Amino acid sequence: MATVTILPSGLTVQVGEWDHLLRAAHDQGLRWPNMCGGGGTCRKCVLSVLEGADHASQPTSFELQGLASIAHKLEGEPKPVRLACMLRTKGDMVVKKDGVALAPED
Repeated sequence: MATVTILPSGLTVQVGEWDHLLRAAHDQGLRWPNMCGGGGTCRKCVLSVLEGADHASQPTSFELQGLASIAHKLEGEPKPVRLACMLRTKGDMVVKKDGVALAPED
């Protein structure tokens, strides 16, 4: 298991080896901004990797195309940037994503 710390909220997610970060976050009761349910098409789950980028999976060509389409919106963001729905990790990371919060209980 890897621990991913999300700033600025300070929330953490336990991610099984090579699980998708977005799915793990949802499974653990976090609301992560997205609109496509993890299909990589809305690109709302974009994040910056602040620490542990060497533990991340290599981006697919689909993810790279998506990131290229929003590159103008990412100017000034710490690099590398990734999509949480496509990002898998084999080790601890610190990422930056505004808007991540505990999901309201039913």
